[in-house]
Amino acid sequence: MAFVEESSTRLEGGMTFTEINENLKILYFRIVLDDKNKPEPKLMFGVFYHIKKNKDSVKKFENLMGAFEYNDNKIFAKYPDIDYEDGAIKIAGKFNTADLLEINSSIELMEKVIQPAIRIYESIK
Repeated sequence: MAFVEESSTRLEGGMTFTEINENLKILYFRIVLDDKNKPEPKLMFGVFYHIKKNKDSVKKFENLMGAFEYNDNKIFAKYPDIDYEDGAIKIAGKFNTADLLEINSSIELMEKVIQPAIRIYESIK
C-alpha cells in the first residue's frame, strides 16, 4: 500500500497518476507473511524517495508496484536502507518493520507503525 501527498498525484480516468520525479516521496506499507529470512510475519513500512526513471516507458509510480513485489529481494536487499537501480528505475528508501502478530489494537498500530512511518517520512528532505 502506498500513500503520496495529494499535490503529487492526480486522477485520470478514475485512476491515480503519480508522476515520477526526484522530489517524490512515497509512504509505503507492506505486509510480509512468508519470507524465508523472517520467521514471523512482519509489517514493513517506510519511504521511497529520490525516484528516477531510467526508461521512458515507465509513466507513473503506480506502474512500479508490481515490480516491487517481483523484485522484492533485490529492492530490499540492503534493508533498512534502499538503494536500488535497474533498467527502469533508480530508487532510494528508508524502512523499518514491526512484528505483525504483536499489533493487537489500533493504538498499537498507531504507536508501532503509523507514528514511526510518519517520522521516517518527515526526516526525508
